[in-house]
Amino acid sequence: MNWKIVKHGDLSMTEGLRIAYLKDQHWPYGLESQILWMRDNIEADDVHLMGEKQDGEKIDLLAYITLTNVKTLIDERQINCIGVGGVCVDKSKQRSGLGKLLLREAERYIISQEKTGILLCKDPLVPFYEKCGWKLLKYQTAKVAENNYDHNIMLLDKECCCSKIIIDKNF
Repeated sequence: MNWKIVKHGDLSMTEGLRIAYLKDQHWPYGLESQILWMRDNIEADDVHLMGEKQDGEKIDLLAYITLTNVKTLIDERQINCIGVGGVCVDKSKQRSGLGKLLLREAERYIISQEKTGILLCKDPLVPFYEKCGWKLLKYQTAKVAENNYDHNIMLLDKECCCSKIIIDKNF
């Protein structure tokens, strides 16, 4: 597996299409919707982490994460975070351990940037992320991109509880 980090501003059209195809396996909104979401929600300095396998001229995208710079207020204290989103592995490779490897690569990147990793997830995914070292954030109220949020928020290797968390954008 070759791991590649590409800034969104440097993403080629071919890479963007590969990402859209992979994401569409898990969130079937159509390729156009996937591409529009990336265009509207990912900034030029955010990055795409891609796990690729090359066979001759053919490159298959097997694992993917978006790593987005987000500003976070936890009880009025600002923390610079990297939001982990769009986590997906090719359906043919699920349950192979590739998801854990993908998150390990994301963790390396987050640590190299000296930021805190944060992710948003639904209940069924919590056990997987906990196995990968993520901890549930206990909170009373949360806002993401100015909207009320009532699902799980997890931090990389940090246990935390707070009254209020505000995250500046969706990721």
